Amino acid sequence: MHIQDVIIQNLDGLIKAQSSKSELKIEDLVAIGAYVGAGVLRGRYQVVKEVKEEEIQGVFGIIGNFYRDSFGDAFDQEDFVALKSKAMELLQQPTFDSDLQEFVAEITKK
Repeated sequence: MHIQDVIIQNLDGLIKAQSSKSELKIEDLVAIGAYVGAGVLRGRYQVVKEVKEEEIQGVFGIIGNFYRDSFGDAFDQEDFVALKSKAMELLQQPTFDSDLQEFVAEITKK
């Protein structure tokens, strides 16, 4: 499976799970995109011990395209910048791995 497919599958699954609980808000989309993006980058770092700028741009490009295709103008450039910023902040947290697990568990629990 290609990284694009993994990202889209994760975004789609988490967005569907969140929307089945309550109406989706921009804040939900920002958080989901940030955690998915940060999780992919973290996984890449764990494998090769570095992440190149073009890989970071690629991950966020996939997320941005998915959101544009799915939500159009409802998710704008300002929201996307907030998503990227939040993802980078998440990666700085020493508890990121457990935070990611808790975030996903909270969304996916019934």
